[in-house]
Amino acid sequence: MLPMGDPGPGDERLADAGLGLMTLGDQVSISFVSFGSPAERMRLESGWNVTEVMVPADRPAPEWFYLPALLLLGGIIALQRRRARG
Repeated sequence: MLPMGDPGPGDERLADAGLGLMTLGDQVSISFVSFGSPAERMRLESGWNVTEVMVPADRPAPEWFYLPALLLLGGIIALQRRRARG
């Protein structure tokens, strides 16, 4: 949900978003949030733990799943019309 800007080095992107992270063992915590930054507008606070990082997945648009359904529907209609004539 935090806008990270253009692709580039992770530490620069986090700094541009106004967020500083600190690792302690296997935990990652927010060390600081810059005033007026996108991180502050998202109401992130110092001391919170980062539990997961979600990135968008490359997957086909959901509209492509309509195509097989429409083809199946067209096939059923064709079979029913042929059956009604016979």
